[in-house]
Amino acid sequence: MSRAGQDTLLSRAVKTGATGPAFTGEADLGFVGYDVLEAACRRLTARELAVALKDRFMPIAFGPEPQAYVAAGPTALNAAYAHGSSVVATADPRDFVAALQAIYGGEICGRAAGHLVQAAPEFSARWRLRPAQGAALAAGAVALALGWYAMPLAAAIVASVVFGIVFLAVCAIRLLGLLNAPPPPRPPQLGEAELPVYTVLVPLFRETKVLGQLIEALSRLDYPALGSKRTKA
Repeated sequence: MSRAGQDTLLSRAVKTGATGPAFTGEADLGFVGYDVLEAACRRLTARELAVALKDRFMPIAFGPEPQAYVAAGPTALNAAYAHGSSVVATADPRDFVAALQAIYGGEICGRAAGHLVQAAPEFSARWRLRPAQGAALAAGAVALALGWYAMPLAAAIVASVVFGIVFLAVCAIRLLGLLNAPPPPRPPQLGEAELPVYTVLVPLFRETKVLGQLIEALSRLDYPALGSKRTKA
């Protein structure tokens, strides 16, 4: 589809889209579904993608510059307004995330797995040993073998001291990490529509006697139940 055709499709979807879940005080906004979100995702720049992943809003109608935005949830709506963006429609947060994952899922996973080793390889544990470290370990193993052959008792004492120092150093690093760890950030307060979807698997085998207790305990979970989930082939 051409750029002009996509602009027409997105603009028409915003103006005539089906009514969706309205956010408090924003009943005048339109609502867009998954197909429109997916089409908009294909046109995001790297900067717009980063904003969409972080703040859950993105441009949905384009001109020389993005002119209209869609926000997924009240928190995203506030972020878009704080950013100075003109929001014309809202979307289901689950559809918003699903569209981003459908278009950029592979790229996001690749960044998560390989960004550190490319940006700061000295801080990455992908490479277990550097050449100098491997040479030092090989020299140490040869020296230990020769010492064990020539003076077993002295070699055993030296090996015990060396391994003890290494073990204590690891313990000290972990203790320092606990002492200097910053307080964990407080999670954002999200509405029910913005909470992630979790699936709880409860396997049972010949345990019908506790089934009633299990169902009762699961029903007391303080988390909104997902009545129905739309799937897209």
